[in-house]
Amino acid sequence: MPKFVLSFEVPPDELERRLLERGKTSGRSDDNIDSIRKRFKTFKDISQPCLTRYKDLKLLHEVDGARPPEVVWQEVLKIFMDHGFKQ
Repeated sequence: MPKFVLSFEVPPDELERRLLERGKTSGRSDDNIDSIRKRFKTFKDISQPCLTRYKDLKLLHEVDGARPPEVVWQEVLKIFMDHGFKQ
C-alpha cells in the first residue's frame, strides 16, 4: 500500500491548451484535439475508480496543477515532507 497518492488536477480546457501548444514543436501526431480528448476519456475511465479508492482510504492528495509550476512544486514538496520524506 502506498503512503499517499498524488493527483494533479487541471481543467480539461487548460490541458487541451497545453497539449496543443506542445504539439506545435513536439512532432507528435497525437497532439491534436480529437486524440487529446480521447486520451482524457480513457484516462478518466481507467483512473477514476483507483482515485476514488485512494480517496476513500484517505491517501489521495489532489493538487491544483493549473497554478504556476513553482507553486505546485511547493505544495508537492510539503505533502512529501508531511509524510516523513526529507528534502
